Amino acid sequence: MVDWAMDAFVNLSEPPRLVVVKSKELVDEINGASRSGIETVPIRVDGNGYIRNGDNWFALLANSIVGTGTAGDTGRKGNGRGRPPKYAHPIKAPLSLSPVDNATPICRFHNYHSDGCKKGDDCDFDHKHCHWCRKPGHVARNCTGEDDEDMFDFTSKPIKIVNCHAEGEVGDVIVSGISDDIPGDTLWEKSRYLARDKRLRQYVLQEPRGGVFRHVNLLVKPIHPDADVGFIIMEPEDTPPMSGSNSICVATVALETGVVPITGSDMNFKMEAPGGLVNVSAICRGGKATQIKITNVPSFAGVIGAKLEVEGIGELTVDTAYGGDSFVVVNSDALGVKIIPDEAKHLVDIGMKITRAANEQLKFVHPTNKDMTHFSFCMFAKPIFYENGVAISHTAVAIQPGKIDRCPTGTGCSARLALLHAKGELKLGDRMIGRSIIGSEFRCSIEEELNLSDTVKAIRPSVAGRAWITGSTEHRLDPTDPYPLGYRLTDTWPQKLW
Repeated sequence: MVDWAMDAFVNLSEPPRLVVVKSKELVDEINGASRSGIETVPIRVDGNGYIRNGDNWFALLANSIVGTGTAGDTGRKGNGRGRPPKYAHPIKAPLSLSPVDNATPICRFHNYHSDGCKKGDDCDFDHKHCHWCRKPGHVARNCTGEDDEDMFDFTSKPIKIVNCHAEGEVGDVIVSGISDDIPGDTLWEKSRYLARDKRLRQYVLQEPRGGVFRHVNLLVKPIHPDADVGFIIMEPEDTPPMSGSNSICVATVALETGVVPITGSDMNFKMEAPGGLVNVSAICRGGKATQIKITNVPSFAGVIGAKLEVEGIGELTVDTAYGGDSFVVVNSDALGVKIIPDEAKHLVDIGMKITRAANEQLKFVHPTNKDMTHFSFCMFAKPIFYENGVAISHTAVAIQPGKIDRCPTGTGCSARLALLHAKGELKLGDRMIGRSIIGSEFRCSIEEELNLSDTVKAIRPSVAGRAWITGSTEHRLDPTDPYPLGYRLTDTWPQKLW
């Protein structure tokens, strides 16, 4: 009877929120299965015949009675385990989610039924990936289980994280527990894999282990022969090519935990980010890094003085630039907004609209990385002013899906230096202090002028600041945890506008 009940709902576009169970026999069977120890989250039919268990009750119920996994199971892949089991009916296979978004179920009828899925292209479920190994190009009934050595596994060991912040912005660092077998020949390709696969990102960034405030960096073996450290940056929504604050956190953790042994008061080494090689100069005292200076990737101005129509605001004049990531820059004074902590929510709401409008109306293409074709951030920037002869850049950067950077944003400082250089306001060797919404600072400079292409002139900026280790965390995945990849609620994790 349970099998019949599962068949009744198998290819709904989304599970119903409420089911009324009228059969006493089925009630007894469901409650009996729930008590049997197969299911890890209690599912009960109440006295009125109702099942209520949030959005995932149906998947949990199906798995408890006719499958062996849990919703979002990350361990069901070949890795030498051989062919998938034979299921008497496709619905008896446990739920497996698409590696593209970890939200859409992979169609079990398409994978296990000899005639495939009768809905064909009209099916709302994933028809592109194997249910067993989650790789594209074949279905589970043809899967050998031996062709999946590139399925990245991160749940077999505890993940050790050093908690850190750079001038107020969290940039935790994974120091162990993740293998180096992330697919990809370059660090950029490896970062693209993590961005597509999403599982590690969701595991460490989403509740109950993370939150929208958290950035996490993964230490990896560098590929560039000159690099001492490799790292991949994971921000709440994006997996960017570079980050100033995160690179300062990574350098600090590398030095203070012995990844790069401190051998003197002045340390110089190289780190490889997905966006390229960066030089690190560190001042160390008493086993601690008291200043980290990052010589960033080439940075350049895009369009200066572009017109942008923003919903609810009207027409704005903006600049665009790249400083390790892509920015649309708006004059905060002209917009009539204040860069103060009490205005953070207002700034982020406007910033998300501006970033969306820029992606719809303007164009960004990196001259050497054709994968970079979007604007990531909106920077609210006060006009440059001077203190003791040094340019001050007071800014606030809105980050997807809706938060304000607590630090001065190293890539943002680099982008602004590129804009000021292009406008003739700053020249080679000039200094600038980046100041954040909470008053923290980065000390920046234009270190080099260069050409990225025949038409793109660039600078190489430096960004200096400090990071502090605040503690350490060890994440481990309990097999009975009903939220292996975490979850999001819009009270703290805003919905992305595009």
